[in-house]
Amino acid sequence: MPPIAFQGKITFHTFKKAQMVNWGWKKYILLIIPILIVLSSAFAVKPPYSVEAFLPSLAGLIIIPVLFFTTQSTWKKAFKNTPAFKHEFNGTLTETHYNVSSPHGSSSLPWSEFTKATIQEDLILLYQGPAVFQLLSLDMFASKQDWASAENIIKQKVSKRS
Repeated sequence: MPPIAFQGKITFHTFKKAQMVNWGWKKYILLIIPILIVLSSAFAVKPPYSVEAFLPSLAGLIIIPVLFFTTQSTWKKAFKNTPAFKHEFNGTLTETHYNVSSPHGSSSLPWSEFTKATIQEDLILLYQGPAVFQLLSLDMFASKQDWASAENIIKQKVSKRS
């Protein structure tokens, strides 16, 4: 199989999507905890009703947008402060290696270095550990056929997928 080429620059949209995929089920905690606070405090209120009795419910409702905007702000700051995201990079996928090159340097990793791959419709995360991953997106490939070939080689070479 000939090498599958890719090139591009990571956009904030792609970075944000990768973070959501990386979070997996944990992203739902942002919604579940505040909802549990609201429900538990709402059921705990008994007559006579007072404003103080509903404060935990109000706090739970306020936490939802605060957590959302805090998370978004943290991701924006991380994206903005990561020099590698400011430059275009390119690489190839071969039968034996994931190769990538940027103005900062180059790397050639054998497929055995990847512990897991998460494959989405237009995004692939190649994990080198629990939270360290290489990011590939559909727009980095010349064609949908190249993208499909990339998916296939990753499915063959990286044993654990989610």
